[in-house]
Amino acid sequence: MARILFLILTVISFQTFIAQKKTFKCEKVYDAVKLIDQSKFDEGIAILQECEKIDPSEYTYPYEIAYALLQKKDYKNAISQLEKIKSYPTIQADYYQLLGNSYDYDNNPEKAIATYDEGLKKFPNSGRLYLEKGVIYEYD
Repeated sequence: MARILFLILTVISFQTFIAQKKTFKCEKVYDAVKLIDQSKFDEGIAILQECEKIDPSEYTYPYEIAYALLQKKDYKNAISQLEKIKSYPTIQADYYQLLGNSYDYDNNPEKAIATYDEGLKKFPNSGRLYLEKGVIYEYD
């Protein structure tokens, strides 16, 4: 019975993932993300910067650039990249999570908590933001 339930949940999750696939004006974004996942940060960033020129209103490209910078441990530039897109109307809770994490990794837990709180005002049901905030309180 447990296997059947697991299989059903897996199929439902997969179908939800497929249904939520977003389309981008710059399809190179997928190549850039693969490069970043392979720790080829600079190559991925270069592609994402090209994508930004094609579709400057899409927040995914600068968000992914910031993620790559975070992986490179270039926290200040990740923060700067994210602060530039703070007013984009399509911002999601993951934006506040990444920005808060960047502040935390840059040894600024107070600013990280303030960022998570700001995100929670817009996304009060975001478990991720509560989790990240709790992590700071636990370890700092």
